[in-house]
Amino acid sequence: MEVIAYNMNFQRIFFPSKSKRFTPIWKDISVDSEGRTFYMGREVPEEYKALAFNTLKLHQEVPDFMQLRYRMCHEKGVEMWHSMRMNDIHHTPL
Repeated sequence: MEVIAYNMNFQRIFFPSKSKRFTPIWKDISVDSEGRTFYMGREVPEEYKALAFNTLKLHQEVPDFMQLRYRMCHEKGVEMWHSMRMNDIHHTPL
């Protein structure tokens, strides 16, 4: 592989930000004692549960995952590109 591209957002972003203009996806995700996943206080539909939970888990376990991706790509000699599609509206039921 020579090049890899990452889309860094849809309605929310997939990286930490101090800016109030951008909200990380994991900000409003919670898991209750029964293992149910909630987003902005509403239970996440089963088809989106993995997406919501995995973004929260990624943030908790690898706080700067983009730095990790950069390092891995650099070590493997792979060119890395980012896409910031600020008008994306995927996964709106969340």
